[in-house]
Amino acid sequence: TQTSRLAPGGEHGNISYYGSFQRNLSSGYRENSDVRISAFQLGADYHLSDQQSFGLDLTAGTNHLNQPGALTASELAEDPTQDPFNLNDFSATDLYVPSLHYQLLLPSGFSLSSNLSYRSADENGFNGGRSSLGSNFSSDRSQLDLAAQATQETTSGVRQNRLTAGLEASRGTFDTASTRTDSDGTPLPQSDLSYSVSGADSSRRMLGVFLQDTFVFNPRWSVTAAVRLDEIRLESDGQQAFYDFPPPTLTPVFTQRPTGGERDFSQLSPKLGFNFNPGSSDSFYAGYSHGFRAPTVIELFAFPGFFSNPDLEPVISEDYEAGWDHRFQKGLSLAVNAFWIDVKDEIFFVLTDPSTFTGTSLNLPETRRRGAVVTLTSPLGRGISG
Repeated sequence: TQTSRLAPGGEHGNISYYGSFQRNLSSGYRENSDVRISAFQLGADYHLSDQQSFGLDLTAGTNHLNQPGALTASELAEDPTQDPFNLNDFSATDLYVPSLHYQLLLPSGFSLSSNLSYRSADENGFNGGRSSLGSNFSSDRSQLDLAAQATQETTSGVRQNRLTAGLEASRGTFDTASTRTDSDGTPLPQSDLSYSVSGADSSRRMLGVFLQDTFVFNPRWSVTAAVRLDEIRLESDGQQAFYDFPPPTLTPVFTQRPTGGERDFSQLSPKLGFNFNPGSSDSFYAGYSHGFRAPTVIELFAFPGFFSNPDLEPVISEDYEAGWDHRFQKGLSLAVNAFWIDVKDEIFFVLTDPSTFTGTSLNLPETRRRGAVVTLTSPLGRGISG
């Protein structure tokens, strides 16, 4: 593995700036296991005054990940360096994200902040697996995002209040294509009964508004309540060509059909949390939150016949969490966190044809996650803890 890194930065008058570049090159002990990753970041902020600033950030990256695939236990015992099936499998991504941000501090505890960004991500790859067939895929994505929020902080004696209101809006496009190939990545001719091609032009529009208030009664007690409304619209228009085998004769029929559709999602999500600090050494918290995730364009429409499912429902979660932190003498601390998460309609990929590694995305009716995490932290030496 080879890693190169450069990270300059500094200040000049009212301007602060930073930059970084990193490149990782790695090659495993198996054929087709090399990795190339490059990342670049650049940013600058201009302070118009102590109360007002704006800045520009740029993130760019590229990666090429070869994928040698998994070996069975017998193959691993025979020769752990072999790669009998996945000599051509890979994925590659080019990413470009410029953004502008602005912040303004106003009298009476008011503040405003906003961020405008554009994201471009192009991805392509090949998946052959352990069969004699494979598939080429590509996706070109672009998205424009706007986020803005206003905050007011007020204090009256020991009581404090922080009220935040904001919005997020985005518009994205997704152009996707997939083609069934042989194991070397050569597209199959239309005469082959395993022939399959698909393509789609899709879009996603999202508007989210939120309101959150944190009230501190005194140094011991505080409560946070929030609510968020999401409105999402997904659209897709595509084509698919393949051989169908309708019963009862199962005679192959070359089929061409349009794909895609439209889906709208709307969800109101509340959140509530409490904090209690009985003393300087202990703190307790408890919270509830309602989670929501709409299916993506890719999960719904972009790759029909490979894993997309236009009938997917959104994922809904109910999250309950509580915890206790205690700080002992000499820097020793103990944290205990417990959680219970019920999820409805979690989206899960189900493999339907192992020979071609194709399947579909489905909703799982109900899933549950519960557990606890215990963390003990102790100083190991000057400036070191673990």
